[in-house]
Amino acid sequence: VIGRHSSTTIERYIEFELKRLNIKQEQLVSITTDNGSDIKKATSTLKFGNRISCMAHNLNLVVKHGLCLWKQPNPD
Repeated sequence: VIGRHSSTTIERYIEFELKRLNIKQEQLVSITTDNGSDIKKATSTLKFGNRISCMAHNLNLVVKHGLCLWKQPNPD
């Protein structure tokens, strides 16, 4: 996606790719995504089926947070 990753832009991009691949929205059962607020909003309309959270991404977040690998917030 070029430009801002807004939910509208992401939704249009998914629709573009489905059309390019000759996949009709009626054929979709689910879509797997990360937990970003923009992607969750883009797929919340159920146009692409039920949204399923990516388990590999979730596991990565659990390990990252469990091992304290995230950046500490700046106190300023």
